[in-house]
Amino acid sequence: MNKFIGCFIIVIISLFSCKQKNENEAVFKKNYATSSSLKTLQHSYTNLEGKPVKLSYYKDKMIILNFWETSCKPCIKEMPSLERCKTLLEKDNFVFLLASNEPLKKIKSFKETTNFNLNFIKYTGTLSQLKINVLPTTFVFDEKGNNVYKTIGATDWSSSEMILKLKNLKNK
Repeated sequence: MNKFIGCFIIVIISLFSCKQKNENEAVFKKNYATSSSLKTLQHSYTNLEGKPVKLSYYKDKMIILNFWETSCKPCIKEMPSLERCKTLLEKDNFVFLLASNEPLKKIKSFKETTNFNLNFIKYTGTLSQLKINVLPTTFVFDEKGNNVYKTIGATDWSSSEMILKLKNLKNK
């Protein structure tokens, strides 16, 4: 009986934890009713010094807003490709924001120990407020603040297909 309960708990945890996806599991939708613009996601964010950050600061830029956690293996696994993508799209008016709702101290410690050259911010709300049930979850907003892409699960951001997709989203 104890083995059954243990297996049941493991299955439940697996269902609600971070998700690694393969190419066939990619989620691509346009204009989500629940998150169709930056205004919908305009909750409280701070930089790692605790100063407020508003997504509207990045008006007229393509925003890639990635939600992650330090304990999420797929989140960490996709960070090198996010970093490469950031480098590849620097001159194309893209900004990359990696938001975690974990304590600032934990996010800072992660940044210091990993040395990723990414813009980490703290999300001060709950993921359920944004209807985020799986990490990583990433939203892409165009220069007008419209949600033009969302993906759930780890993604190879630096693949030539993804770079092309992001550049095409910019030109729509």
